[in-house]
Amino acid sequence: MENNFGRTITLLRKERKLSQKQVANDMGVSQALLSHYEKGIRHCSFDLLVAFADYYNVSCDYLLGRTPDKNGQIISIESTSEPKSGNEIQPDSNDLVNALNKRILSDGINVLYSILDDISNKSLTNEMSAYLDISVYKMLRMLYSANPKNLDCFFSISEHDFLFLCDSALSKREYNISRLCNGISESATDAIDKDKIPLFSYDKIEKAYSNYKAGLLNLIKTSETKVSAEK
Repeated sequence: MENNFGRTITLLRKERKLSQKQVANDMGVSQALLSHYEKGIRHCSFDLLVAFADYYNVSCDYLLGRTPDKNGQIISIESTSEPKSGNEIQPDSNDLVNALNKRILSDGINVLYSILDDISNKSLTNEMSAYLDISVYKMLRMLYSANPKNLDCFFSISEHDFLFLCDSALSKREYNISRLCNGISESATDAIDKDKIPLFSYDKIEKAYSNYKAGLLNLIKTSETKVSAEK
């Protein structure tokens, strides 16, 4: 949490285009001490944590990385999906887990395609769509293969080859997407207009993608937690 605190107060300061000197003066601390907080060298007291929350008008939970929402809100089951067959979803049921994950993933994909609509680059849209299609196919195929009673002939690609071919196809799409995003294209029509790519900040996400904000922010937070665990 301490590392997240430093990163968060740095991001909040830079989003508001404030200097360390100005924030330090406003907070009544030295610039050197503020720098130590932002770098995670020094631990912040509870009183100063609350002072930072008031200064940036955010929740303490947000500063500590317990929620990606500045107001401290989290996705609730009421905001995910309708209960199955009119039955209420139990708090500890697998339905709850599925509903939450479905909402988070759905919000992330909606934002992704909203950005792709703004960029309006056919090659990029095709490559990213193919990547998502193949990823879903791969997961479905792995579930199908888990039951030995399922017939391999349902799919045109053999059980022996599908994992290798899926990984190869995904790697190729990642390579193509990376080239397009870095301005490397085979023709002028494939070139991305980078001015159409939105600038990201919490406030801009809240304004442009208010319907999907909760899921998107949770997707970013949970994904970074999982990715960081691979270090």
